[in-house]
Amino acid sequence: MNISHIYPEPNRKEALGTNGVIATAHPLATGAALRILQDGGNAFDAAVSALATLNVVEPYMSGMGGIGAALVHSAREQRVRALDFSGKAPLNSDPSKFDHEDQNTGTKAPLIPGNVAGWFELLENYGSMDKKRVFQPAIDYARYGFPVTDYNHRHFTAHSARVLKFPEGKSMIYPSGKPLMPGDILKMPALANSLERISMYGKDDFYTGEIANKIIDSMKNSGGILTSEDLANYEVNWTDPISIEYSGHQIFTIPPNSSAFQVLQTLKMVEHNINYNLSYEHPANLHTMIESVKLCIADRVLHSGDPNFVEVPLEILLSDKYISQRCTLINPMTAMVNAGDQYLKSRPENAIEAGSLSGLTTHLSVADRDGNVVSVTQTLGGGFGSAFAVPGTGIFLNNMISFFDLDSESKNVMSPNKRVDFPVAPTQIFKNGNFFVSIGTPGGHTILQTTPQMIINILNYDMSIQQAIEAPRFSTTSRIGVGMEERFPRHIRRSLDLRGHEIDILDAWNIGGAQGVLVDSDKGVFYGGADPRRDGLALAY
Repeated sequence: MNISHIYPEPNRKEALGTNGVIATAHPLATGAALRILQDGGNAFDAAVSALATLNVVEPYMSGMGGIGAALVHSAREQRVRALDFSGKAPLNSDPSKFDHEDQNTGTKAPLIPGNVAGWFELLENYGSMDKKRVFQPAIDYARYGFPVTDYNHRHFTAHSARVLKFPEGKSMIYPSGKPLMPGDILKMPALANSLERISMYGKDDFYTGEIANKIIDSMKNSGGILTSEDLANYEVNWTDPISIEYSGHQIFTIPPNSSAFQVLQTLKMVEHNINYNLSYEHPANLHTMIESVKLCIADRVLHSGDPNFVEVPLEILLSDKYISQRCTLINPMTAMVNAGDQYLKSRPENAIEAGSLSGLTTHLSVADRDGNVVSVTQTLGGGFGSAFAVPGTGIFLNNMISFFDLDSESKNVMSPNKRVDFPVAPTQIFKNGNFFVSIGTPGGHTILQTTPQMIINILNYDMSIQQAIEAPRFSTTSRIGVGMEERFPRHIRRSLDLRGHEIDILDAWNIGGAQGVLVDSDKGVFYGGADPRRDGLALAY
């Protein structure tokens, strides 16, 4: 397939190696993880080292105060497992006492942070290296500083109004009172101390020890709702992944309370309708994909949530019979009306209904020579999360309570001790029983739309991992809107417009920020791809 016209600038090349590969959203995190692998650590050690380093070098994306989920392939167990560390709503959560601002900014916005518990669960079950060594790169970058990138600077600028409301974040990220410029050095000694404490004392320091005390004191002093009981009682959850067969491969992702099942449902619908003899960017194929996504969004909005509180009927949603029924609703020449990505009590006229029945972020992927693979997506929610950093810790708390609905009719309504429906979808693909691809992306609810696009690029159009990540993306928004990166040719956008889509032309490199690895098990070669939409870098050795 000739895709050269898509790229207005030279393609990045995949990372290639024979011993292991790591792809993250920042070069320093990738480098830290690669050194762990080269020093004898495994994929789990490397992943946690990178996740902790991303806390430092992308403090607006993820960190100790955030939540996440992992999909792991354990070589010794020869199985794929899902780890949920997505936090929970505090016991004092009450939707009647929240408004939009409370959900997004300040000390009422955080879920119980799960990332630290998740990191240590990976290390304690599967890690092989001393924990101080794993966390040392992150500690050093926080204490001695790292150079600000242009991408950092843009986020520091974009989120300054929110962060400057709170003294800890202001002093940490804006030491001169304004955003640091590219090439300036950012040091965060309080965050270094917090990372060092968990490297020595483990997760208990975060949930019941000194860090926990600082979090709770900050809540008491500023109207927050997290309590010591919330932190002390938090536990992560191992689950079985969900999976489908698609195009001769087995696709795994994480189960609810994530809404990653939308990825699997989209792939099954596309497999029924796409003409793979046409290019992936052919207007007929793009129209079918967009319409399939809209139908899957409608199902996800109605049915997703915490399975401890609501029934999520995956067996039906992913069944061939149900998929066939939904496919009949697609008109090859007319766009349907999409009600949008979240629950609405008052829906647009003629919006797609769910079927009748009888879930700012960062992602990394790492694979080692022993066959271990770790795929993690973690987030603070919005930029710098709640914008509130706990005094004396350097830790920004998430604002993931904003992903709850406040309307009692929604299955995803806020409730004490409830896990939020959140749209992360780390994905692993197996071919003939062997690991083949790990891929994932940030991007809020667009994660659930762009992940299947990349999978289709790899499995159906023989793109390399890097080409699949670089290929232009679309996302359907609400009503008949479709955001399309401008690298889609004009005649294709025009053809979609004639089918009734309202095209919003986005910057050339706009949607998401994926990272992925691919292993050719026959040749024993590791490939890594990283997204030019962010600071991502893949390295292998």
